[in-house]
Amino acid sequence: MKKEKLIFIGLLFLTIIGTNLCVENNIVYTNNNEKGMSYSNSIADSNDLQKFSGLVDYIFVGKVENVIGTFFNESLPEIPYTRYGIRVLKNLKGNLIEKTIVSKNGGYENNKLILFDDNGFPQKNEIYVFFAFAQEDGEILLATIDGNIKLDINDFNFSIDGTSNLKEEEKLYKYTNAIKNRKEYDRERYISKYEK
Repeated sequence: MKKEKLIFIGLLFLTIIGTNLCVENNIVYTNNNEKGMSYSNSIADSNDLQKFSGLVDYIFVGKVENVIGTFFNESLPEIPYTRYGIRVLKNLKGNLIEKTIVSKNGGYENNKLILFDDNGFPQKNEIYVFFAFAQEDGEILLATIDGNIKLDINDFNFSIDGTSNLKEEEKLYKYTNAIKNRKEYDRERYISKYEK
């Protein structure tokens, strides 16, 4: 019964926030390794970077500086989300300040880990390409599915001004090319309080 409730809550949450991306592996993990699968209709497949790039508001490379903690949304208290302090190394779409806070759906609830994708949570001192939405209150919410794609930290040595070298540009080419050729979605958009 708990497993079905978690699946139902997960689907409800994805529907409400409108960031449910074409998912065939929306997984809920718990502390005793139970897995529940749920499926969702979508407006953009995260595997199609041109569509995905047009859906999200921000795409950036960032280093996780700290995990702030797990919180609960008042409108959906069953769904935890986790906040992270991010150092933005390079803006690919959008223009965020260097020190930014982002949230990701999932976290611990009653000693159970709830996770909506198999990319896991961003880890401290690791570098990721982040795909995110500005929220009405100015906060930034990572895309539920594939909102953080881990990069090899050894491939990146961004300068403070966000410039990068040829090796770094090659590693980011699939993202920059997708952004250049993105298919924008007509949807209500907000501006983050972390914009420059």
